[in-house]
Amino acid sequence: MAEEYIEFYNKVSSHIDQDKYQLIIKPHQVIYDRLKNNSVLGGLIVSSHVDTNKILQAVDILISDYSSIFFDFLVTERPVLFYIPDLDEYSKKRGLYVPIEQLPGPATDDIQRLCQWIDNPKSASEQYGDSYKQFLDTYCKDDDGHVTERIAETIFLRQKQAKIIETSTSKKKIFISLGRALQNGITHSFLSLLNNIDYSRFDVTAYLYEPVAPDQVERICQMNSNVRVLVRTNYTFATRRELVRMVVG
Repeated sequence: MAEEYIEFYNKVSSHIDQDKYQLIIKPHQVIYDRLKNNSVLGGLIVSSHVDTNKILQAVDILISDYSSIFFDFLVTERPVLFYIPDLDEYSKKRGLYVPIEQLPGPATDDIQRLCQWIDNPKSASEQYGDSYKQFLDTYCKDDDGHVTERIAETIFLRQKQAKIIETSTSKKKIFISLGRALQNGITHSFLSLLNNIDYSRFDVTAYLYEPVAPDQVERICQMNSNVRVLVRTNYTFATRRELVRMVVG
């Protein structure tokens, strides 16, 4: 894992004008501890305890892969370059939310091309101006610097805000956590309870962990149709091999 970061750093730093650019690396928090004391990268790694948004304020160019960090960076209206070395494999195994050609910046799996873009990021990103604007309009239209102010006024001062979406229901809300819907008395009591709730009075949400067996899926499907079902899936978007690499380094 560290070797890949070192290789990336060596190639990029050897190409860019280091009097003009300072390269910093913000790794995923899962592998931060593996990299923070590395003899080559130690001084470049941004601590996982530092708010990412504080770093983005000072960044002139963001280099990202599939990370949602680029959505947070868009409000700066500064260039985003996408370096995706395992694009084909990732696309086949996991799929992409946004097609590569629709991203708000150029994308490549060639580090040499990436370095060329760093030389003149505005020129490299020029043809993606319409995509950039579309992303801003779609995902960042309410990021005007007053979001926290609106939330505080809504919660503490009870002031209605045009940009705050309110639930239309006047029902009492019930939130129930079940676990994995295992074959036991608790689960059957839970399913029975859901069939005896007055849904004209109550808005019910059931929260469950990801089912790991077909019978658990079947029990989830047996829930009363009036219930809003939320299922937690794996929080780590990684293959088993990648997870092992994160642990052993």
